[in-house]
Amino acid sequence: MKLNLDWDNISHIKRIGELSKEPVVKKINVVMSPSFNGFHVRCNLKSKLSRLDIFRLRYKYNDDRRRLLRDILFRPFTPDILHKAKVINGIKCSEK
Repeated sequence: MKLNLDWDNISHIKRIGELSKEPVVKKINVVMSPSFNGFHVRCNLKSKLSRLDIFRLRYKYNDDRRRLLRDILFRPFTPDILHKAKVINGIKCSEK
């Protein structure tokens, strides 16, 4: 099971230490977002969590609020989507 966070505000990176102390988090992978204006944080979890618990963790650790709201309202039965590549002004950008 995975937890994906989209941090557009670079100041959230200081919460990595707090996130690593969560009892359900096994491994954390941080990469630069495709638009280079923030970070994508991908956490491998030790056990399977309910969808509600995933949303609570995403809210607690400042996931992008628009993405969180969209996932709750419009994607009730699909996993949260975090794109690894994006096209900006005709140039394909990918995570680094």
